[in-house]
Amino acid sequence: MTPSALFRALEDNSRQAEQQLREAEQALYEGSEQQARLEQRIASRLGDIVSLQLQDTAALDERSREQLEQREQAQAALLQTLEQAERIIGNTLTKHYALRQDIAKLDAQAQEHLEQDPASRQLLSQLEAAQQAEQSAHSGYQEIRDECASKLQGYAGNPLYAFLKARHYGTQHYRPYPLQRALDNYLARRVDFHANLANEQMLLAMQARNESLRPARSTLRDQLEAQYQPLLEQARQLFGMPKLQAEEQVLSTLLSESKVRAASLQAQLTEFAEQRDPYLSSIRQTITERLKARPLAELVAAAAKTPDTRDDVLAAELQVLHARLEDLRKGQKTLQKRVANRRLYYERAKAIEHALRTEHFQDARHEYTLRHSIEQILGEYMRGAADQKAIEKILNEGREYVAPSHRGSTRSSSSDSLSSSSSSSGFRTTSSSGGGGFRTTDSF
Repeated sequence: MTPSALFRALEDNSRQAEQQLREAEQALYEGSEQQARLEQRIASRLGDIVSLQLQDTAALDERSREQLEQREQAQAALLQTLEQAERIIGNTLTKHYALRQDIAKLDAQAQEHLEQDPASRQLLSQLEAAQQAEQSAHSGYQEIRDECASKLQGYAGNPLYAFLKARHYGTQHYRPYPLQRALDNYLARRVDFHANLANEQMLLAMQARNESLRPARSTLRDQLEAQYQPLLEQARQLFGMPKLQAEEQVLSTLLSESKVRAASLQAQLTEFAEQRDPYLSSIRQTITERLKARPLAELVAAAAKTPDTRDDVLAAELQVLHARLEDLRKGQKTLQKRVANRRLYYERAKAIEHALRTEHFQDARHEYTLRHSIEQILGEYMRGAADQKAIEKILNEGREYVAPSHRGSTRSSSSDSLSSSSSSSGFRTTSSSGGGGFRTTDSF
């Protein structure tokens, strides 16, 4: 047996052990999923029984009844607080609306006061004209901008036109290669270069002018506003408008805070209405834990005493589910032991593979003549009938130097054949599983 055959057998042994470990782990995982789903069903049925008991207050213990009373008190307190918040919002809205109307009246009086001054009236007229001109020009600005961008894109997308333009064709910077001018003239006629160049230049000029006019309009409007705004603020202050504006700001802040608080209270009441509030969750949890702690027979007997037959059906279903859960738990314990054993088995396979992967056993100048097949020897090791030192001793005893001219010859073939034949008479080899594509842990 050659060293390569030895290490192929070691790798196959490790692959087989790894595959058995993965199969055991998969079975344990699937069992865990089934157990989780079954426990969820049991918890759901217990929750259904809890819901029935909540409907029948007499069936609750004293602690649960106290919790229900606390829940009702908390819900009533929330309703009362929400009503107060809504009253505050209503009153604030009324005051805020009246105050804004007073501010609007004072602002109108301030502007009327300014209009009585000829200089202020002329400045206001200029500002309004600038604002109107800017607003009217905006649509035209956008239209010209879009049109220029769309048409210029067509010039940039024509490869022949772009080629001639890049070569500065038709300008004083045009420097053709020998015999190149005739070809460029031909291409220019194909794309009507001179006419398109003139059109492109016109579009670029329109685009530049359109962009330059907009800042000029904005600058004029900003300048006029900067002159008029101080005059307007002075007039507003004359009529007491800043005081009302400060009051309006306070009311706006109060209104915003009140709306946020009301929204929070409403969200809490929604949890009560949808039975998602922390009080009811705590009550359900308390009853569920108490039901879990009670023996199943006692739970069935208690359900039989109630006039509602629905809990009888739920209790009977719980009996079946608990029995299935116990069987599944026993199976999981067996699978856990199997996984632990398969992991030790795999670690043992990797240990012998690592121990023999040395230059001594990989030396191609030596081959091995064994009384039994390497698969049978590894099988004894994996079953614990032989340890690592025993395997190394067997290999060293069968290790022989082979001259270069005889390596891989009939002699080694006959020894492999002997090993194979001896294994067939009374020895069963362990076939490798997983194939060449199976990756062991060391492959990563």
